[in-house]
Amino acid sequence: MSNLTFEQWTHTPEAQEWCADNPDSSMCDTVETHYHYELTNEANLAFAIIFAISLICFLVVFAITRRAVAFTLCLSLGVICEVAGYVGRIMSYNNPWADGGFMLQMVALTIGPAFMAAGLYLCLRRIVTAYGQENSWIRARSYTLIFVPCDIISLILQAMGGAAAGAATTIEDMQRGADIMTAGLACQVATTVGFMIAVAFFIRRTRRRYSELGWDAYEQNPSLVAMRGRWTFHAFMYALALSTIMILWRSCFRLAELADGWGGPVMQREDLFIGFEGVLIVVAVLALNVFHPAVCLGEVFVLPPEPSSRGGIFGIFRRNRQPEEMKTETFDESA
Repeated sequence: MSNLTFEQWTHTPEAQEWCADNPDSSMCDTVETHYHYELTNEANLAFAIIFAISLICFLVVFAITRRAVAFTLCLSLGVICEVAGYVGRIMSYNNPWADGGFMLQMVALTIGPAFMAAGLYLCLRRIVTAYGQENSWIRARSYTLIFVPCDIISLILQAMGGAAAGAATTIEDMQRGADIMTAGLACQVATTVGFMIAVAFFIRRTRRRYSELGWDAYEQNPSLVAMRGRWTFHAFMYALALSTIMILWRSCFRLAELADGWGGPVMQREDLFIGFEGVLIVVAVLALNVFHPAVCLGEVFVLPPEPSSRGGIFGIFRRNRQPEEMKTETFDESA
């Protein structure tokens, strides 16, 4: 402790390091933990189990339907991050000064919803296809090309910030990590708001065309007509809206959490974390477990792919190609 009093020592990084090696010592009773509050193990265990069940449900639906590959990948990665994050918090229960569990939950819970948001963005393309391309201002595949890269940027920033904050040894380093996380969260909020605006424009244009043309405004493929008439199709739309709002709400909460700096008053409230991080994301994933696009929008996934795109998230990495039947034959004029 050198020349420091015991009270002064309890607020130093050295005290946290010592307590990480001696978590059962009575000297650590007043030493600040990474979390700034006493963890509730029951809540963390419950969230870990719920997200594990959600992951199993996503994988089972994919195994049965073999549809919505990109959506399943994004949601599964997001839910895996949630499980890992709450496992990290469980690891920290008996030793909240140790870096391992804290870093795991910091990174995993930060980036998990970003993966989920990417899955939501992919769904808009399928909805446009279900109602008809004429009802959208832009090509259906363009929604993927616009929103998914923005989400990837926010994911990278949040992961970098979470890793930097988790590995920091000083308050200043933690704050730098928090600033990077804030930038990533702001990017995610902006992307989600942009997505909601795009959906609003699509709804407005679809309704306007319907008021002018009636049912002729919609895609007339018989399988899509039947799909749009089922209650599960409309239930999926509400589930998608609910999940989007939940993820946006959670991201706004995390922005508010970091607004007062590392260790601010919001960050010191576990009840707020449970309500606005855990519960909101549980609602988001369970809504999509119950109303899965592979089931509710099944007919969309068996349509022939667009000639210039593989579809889904993979369309980002493939150049548009002219279909064979549209290639113009060239003739030798000298023949």
